Parts: sequence; C-alpha cells; structure tokens
Amino acid sequence: MNEVASIINPGLLCTVQDFGRKGYRKYGIPSSGAMDIVSLANCNKLVGNSANYPALEIIGGNFAARILQDTELAVTGADSEITIDGEKTEANRTIRAKEGSLLRIRYLRSGMINYLSCKGGFLAENALGSFSTYAAADIGGKKVKQGDTLYSASLKSSEEHPEALSSLQHVSEFRAIKGLQHDILADLVAEFFQQTYTVSTLANRMGYRLEGKPLRIPLEIANIISFPVVPGMIQLLPDGKAVVLFPDCQTTGGYPIVAMVIQPDASYLSQLSPGEQLKFRMIDEEESFKIIRDFYLSLF
Repeated sequence: MNEVASIINPGLLCTVQDFGRKGYRKYGIPSSGAMDIVSLANCNKLVGNSANYPALEIIGGNFAARILQDTELAVTGADSEITIDGEKTEANRTIRAKEGSLLRIRYLRSGMINYLSCKGGFLAENALGSFSTYAAADIGGKKVKQGDTLYSASLKSSEEHPEALSSLQHVSEFRAIKGLQHDILADLVAEFFQQTYTVSTLANRMGYRLEGKPLRIPLEIANIISFPVVPGMIQLLPDGKAVVLFPDCQTTGGYPIVAMVIQPDASYLSQLSPGEQLKFRMIDEEESFKIIRDFYLSLF
C-alpha cells in the first residue's frame, strides 16, 4: 500500500465514494455513492482512472491534506479556491503534486461538493461490491477524519489521460419525468412544475428539502402504503413540501412521488447551496431514456 495523503482538516464531511452499490436496496441498504457522478467521473479521468474508481467526496470545502508521495491528483466539482503550498492551482486539471506539499480546498464560490482523486483510487473498505461510504450504518468506504492517513488502492490506471476538462455547469432548471402517482396527482403535478423552489438548510446526502408554496395533498393519498424509492425521486410530504432524494436515501417510502429528476441533472442539483432557487421542467419518458443513455455512455 502506498501512502498518499495525511488529513489535516477533512472539512464538513469527507467520505470515500464511487458510483454506489447495486442490488442491495431490496435488503434495505441504500446505494450510497457520489452525489455528483459527473464530477466524480471527470476527477478520475484526469488521473487516468476508470470513471467509477473511489475518490474523496468533500462537502462544504475547508479541506487540507499533506501529500505523502509524488502523485497525480485532480479536484473537480464546486468552484473553490485550490492551493498547493499556498500557490493557486486550477480545478478540472491534472495536478502533479510533490511529496510534502500541502493541498487546500476552500472558499466555495459556487457549488457545495468537491471530488479529489489520486492515481489508482483511494483505498477504502469494499463492502457489497462498492467502496462507497454509507456513514449512517458504517457500511463500506471510509468517513475521513483529521489525522487519517490515506492510501492508494493501486487499481489499474492509464498513463494516457486528458490534462483538462470542462468545469461544472451551473444549472437552475432541472429536467424531470412524472412521478409514480401522477395519475392521481394530476393537478398537483402541473402546479409543481410551475413553481420556483428554494433549497432549504435541511439538505444532506439523504435528500434536499425544498421551500416553496405547499401543495395541497388530498388526505387519502398524503400517506400511502410504502413502496420502493430511489435517488432522484421527489417526495411530497404531508405538509405539502417537496424533498429530492439523494444516494443515502431510504429504500422505501410512504409519501407520494410527484416527479423524478433524471441524470445528469441530479448531479447538478446536488451542487446547489441552501438559499439557491430552482425550477423543474417536465420531459417525457422517451426523451429521458435517450438523455440517460447518452449520459452514461459519455462517462466512460
């Protein structure tokens, strides 16, 4: 195992994430994985890794680490101030860091989440086929703490890779398809897509609660029999407020689903800060299939 970095400050929340674990939601285990898989994939590409290799997901900035060997790194995601030994460096580019150098990620200008990759990926616990961290139940991955030493997973990587990629898009309108209960929520669905919402302070890896005019949910469907839910779904709570589900969300729920955000838009939505406004635009399922297919083909 090769030592890569010693953590001086992990920031608000720092975990190891990949694309998440598949096939275990039926057992009540969330998929977890990166909130913004676009930025994770780009971060890995910049150091020659496969798109889904384990990287650090850093929420809220204020991250610092001492680099313990000469290595290639990359930082993507939120628009942040990034420095190596006090000298500013750019995101979305390959960083050739020297042993002993000090990496800092701070001063978020826009966005909430950064990704830090190293060549070969970061070593963490592989649980149920994924390196992703589900911190609430201590499943897999690694929740990074001050004083931790991080190692390379030494997974296969390429010496040929892009040196720079486009920066994260800032989006305020997000594409979504109708939710599971759209047939009995027809009037509410129309109202939902007309509204402008604000991301509340009640936002974490499970979901983002949205502030806006409450939707009047018929009493008979405010609480329904629980059914499977997945990230991207937008629940309507009994108080009429909406919640967008994210990778650490529960596996079943009993609240009606008014819509579902598609990828890549869910990645962009995850980067919104509390207080930012957003709207949703309805697209049909046929269009969503094409967008999602092309999106995942572009990741690899």
